[in-house]
Formats: sequence, C-alpha cells, structure tokens
Amino acid sequence: MRIKNPLIYALVIFTLSIVIGYLLQIKLFSNYSEYNHATIMKGNWWFYFSSNIIICTFMFLGVFTLSITTIPLAVYNGIIIGNSLGVAVTHSLKLSKILLALLPHGIFEIPAIIISISVGLQGVNFYKISSKKEYLRYLGKMYGAVFILLFLASFMESYVSVPMVGG
Repeated sequence: MRIKNPLIYALVIFTLSIVIGYLLQIKLFSNYSEYNHATIMKGNWWFYFSSNIIICTFMFLGVFTLSITTIPLAVYNGIIIGNSLGVAVTHSLKLSKILLALLPHGIFEIPAIIISISVGLQGVNFYKISSKKEYLRYLGKMYGAVFILLFLASFMESYVSVPMVGG
C-alpha cells in the first residue's frame, strides 16, 4: 500500500497524539504530576539536540522498516508534548509563558518532527521504486533538513526559550 500524501498522515498522527497526551494529563493525571520548572528547563544545546536527533532518526528510519519505528515514536512523542502542555495548564501557567517556552524553538523542532514522521511513513515506497539511488539522494536531503532544523532548535531552546521563561 502506497501512502499518497504522507505529510497529511504525519500531521494527523502527531496532532491526535498531542491532543491525547493533553487530555490524559488534564482528565486523568492532573493530581499526579509535579511541575518542577528547574527540572523541565535543564540542559544545554547538546542535551536538546541529541535527544531530538535520536528520536527523529528512528522515526525517519521507518522508510526502511515499513514504518515500524515511525508510528509508535510519533505517537509517543506527541503524547509527551501534549502531556507537557497539560502540566503547564493544570499548574496555571499563563498562555504567554507557555508560548514563550515553545515558539522560539518549536518553529524549527516541530517541522523536523513532521518531516521525520512523513518520511518514515513512506516505508513501502523504498522497496517499490526502481531508482533507489535517486530516492536515497532525496532521503539524504530530507535528513539534512531535519538535522539543520534540530540543530537550530537546540540553540534556540538553550539560548532563547529557556532564558525567556526564566530557566
């Protein structure tokens, strides 16, 4: 089965996972979470970059594993993001503070995640195409884009997002 527009599927999977994570936090786990600003806002650029590049690489590799690595990691990552938003809301953080924490690095990180999911969902394509060399060149460009986006996101998170919210 060939997925005609993997970007749409990537957006749906990731968005639904964020919503599920948020709802789980708000409805089920709001009494069990402790908001510790110092723990959440730890790390330098390498901490953020290495964490994200590992996850995105395994989602990306779904192109070779028939999406076996992509879907569970996409859902897990979305649930974690949704859960984090839920924790912020249940602890009465202002919307402006949440946006300050997310937007500066999120404009780079979220597209990298979506690209990784989208490529990873194309698992059947790699085995069906005749021009593997051209497809591998395309994959290299996409992975390069993910790498650069995550590199930028890690610096933005370390040096802009965290300082803006007082981390």
